[in-house]
Formats: sequence, C-alpha cells, structure tokens
Amino acid sequence: MNALAAGGVRFIVVDGVAAALQGVPVHTFDVDVVHARDADNRRRLLAVLRELEAHYRQHRTKRIEPKEED
Repeated sequence: MNALAAGGVRFIVVDGVAAALQGVPVHTFDVDVVHARDADNRRRLLAVLRELEAHYRQHRTKRIEPKEED
C-alpha cells in the first residue's frame, strides 16, 4: 500500500483488512484494494506493479505480468 500511495495511485482498502482497521475482529489477513478505473490512475498502477515486479501467480510455467488491457 505504501508503494501505491507513493506512486500516486488512487485506491481504497476493502474486505477483511478494512474491517480490522475499523476495529472489527476478523480472522483474515489478506489485503484487497480497489483502484480508481480512469486511464491516468491505471497507468500509475501499472508503473507501480512493474516496479514491484508483480505477476499473476496462477501461471506456474509462464510469467504473465499485468498490462493496460487487464
């Protein structure tokens, strides 16, 4: 989340972590974010994801990175 904020990406935190931040006891530690869908924000998001070397983990034999069409 620090990288997203530093990259100027507009996003919100949702689901379990958002609930925990509000003081609700939860039993999940995953982080779900929803980014603003405008073109400029998507470009900032992709830049941050590239910097973090993000990729889809479900493909074990091939490294697939996010692209603007996703």
